[in-house]
Amino acid sequence: MKIPIALILGMLMASGCASSRLPPPLSATDLEQIKPLDLSVGIEPYQYPVYPDKLRNDLRNTKLFESVELKGKMKERPDVIAKVEKPIYGTASIRPCLSLITLGIIPTTVIEQHGEVFSFCSPDDPSRIVRVEFTYESATKLGWLALFLNLSPNWRINPESSHRYIDGLALAISTNAAAINELKAHNERPNKAFQAIGDKSPQPER
Repeated sequence: MKIPIALILGMLMASGCASSRLPPPLSATDLEQIKPLDLSVGIEPYQYPVYPDKLRNDLRNTKLFESVELKGKMKERPDVIAKVEKPIYGTASIRPCLSLITLGIIPTTVIEQHGEVFSFCSPDDPSRIVRVEFTYESATKLGWLALFLNLSPNWRINPESSHRYIDGLALAISTNAAAINELKAHNERPNKAFQAIGDKSPQPER
């Protein structure tokens, strides 16, 4: 019985036989630049749902925003809208065949791209856009060697879940924080000063 190569590759990866090198850690100075934004974010739909889902998860992991959700699932109007500009995906390759044939004994190295390329725009004026890009290339090892690499702080099965990846994305966003804040929707809010005057009860005469 023939077993599809994709299935074998999936089995190897599921068993931990894949590892990607992480980006370098940020300096203390860079980490100090990361500041939360008092904004809710709505994710614009994309032709392939996996990419807005990934963007939503990545933005949530940064913990920079009050809330992040797909636009179709939001009950209230978001302060800003985020849109996938360029899908980032792994490199398709037939080179792992040797690793598959040897059941992972001979490792294979492929170069993959990781990160996010997206934009924030104003709900009031979609032409007002702030583009954010955080991408890097790294080596991914396939085979049993990856099991040992995953013991290192510089390698991970899923780099998107690492602090280095999350911090790098958070820094790219924080660098544009002032411009992003200017996109905030001008939602109608009650005039508290006017309310205070209007609600003022007449004082009893003395």
